Amino acid sequence: MRLSFGGLLLSAAVVLGTNYAQAQQRMPSISSLWRDTEFSQDECTDRARQAMRDNSYRRVELIGSTTFGDRGSYQIGIRCVTDRKLFYIFGGGPEERTVQRYIEELRDSMSR
Repeated sequence: MRLSFGGLLLSAAVVLGTNYAQAQQRMPSISSLWRDTEFSQDECTDRARQAMRDNSYRRVELIGSTTFGDRGSYQIGIRCVTDRKLFYIFGGGPEERTVQRYIEELRDSMSR
């Protein structure tokens, strides 16, 4: 069977389009937010660890000034930068809405 040049281009476009669509589905979503704070560095990291524990995160650990945690297929970090009077929450996972919801839950827990 012989493909014409147009048929070959169409076949290549279909394969590339399918691969692109599949790649887009596997790409993780990332999101972040920051908030002003008056917490000390120790108070901020303590609140970050407690917020993650209260929201069912596992592998909650502090590395430097960032507390990391896992929740299912999602990974979230809370970085305390209290010399700049802020904390920063960031994360990634399969679904953008879920990442945003998890980050907002942690923000609310940090603010209590």
